[in-house]
Amino acid sequence: MKVLVGLLILLITISFTGCKEPTNEEIYYEAQKHFINLDSYQCVANIKISNKELLSSYKAKHIYKKPDKYYIEMLGPEESSGCTTIYNGNQAWLYHPQINQSFFIKNFNDSIEESMFLGYFLKISLTGEYNEISSETINGQDYLAVTVEIPGNNTFRQSEKIWINKNGLIPYKLVIYDHKGNCTVEVTYADFKYNEKIADEKFALNIAHNH
Repeated sequence: MKVLVGLLILLITISFTGCKEPTNEEIYYEAQKHFINLDSYQCVANIKISNKELLSSYKAKHIYKKPDKYYIEMLGPEESSGCTTIYNGNQAWLYHPQINQSFFIKNFNDSIEESMFLGYFLKISLTGEYNEISSETINGQDYLAVTVEIPGNNTFRQSEKIWINKNGLIPYKLVIYDHKGNCTVEVTYADFKYNEKIADEKFALNIAHNH
């Protein structure tokens, strides 16, 4: 009888252990493994940029291809629509359709534009250490919230925080903070698609010349 009771207690213990909710750290490392295998993604980014008392809103199409190719096409507002930034891993160009000209961008690396991409967040989070991991519920959805320091000692871009949906590991929002903890950039992602087939020609700089 004692043996049966002991076995029953053991089975109950195993059952409860198997149903244990994963910790935030376990979900984070699972997300890291998931994103390491990420080859590409595309999404629509709704962007708010705060500059002192001025708040600007933009909408853009983001395309990323591993390890460091970026494509940004502005969808709004109307005066910015069609403006396209292409970074092929070495050089970046901006095409402005209203004047039908393209411009070489000297410092795309560590720019605000690059910071808005999940690819950039992964680069600094995988090579550095996170500052804080927490769980947050927004509109009934459970998110893993991860904060990391941004390298470079830029007072306007000191750290960034990303919210990842625990169900499916889809990025929801990214916020960049200055050295005082104020939000300077907020990006909300929509229509997020992983591992879309994207040709390298998408990031050819002659596209910026030939629009």
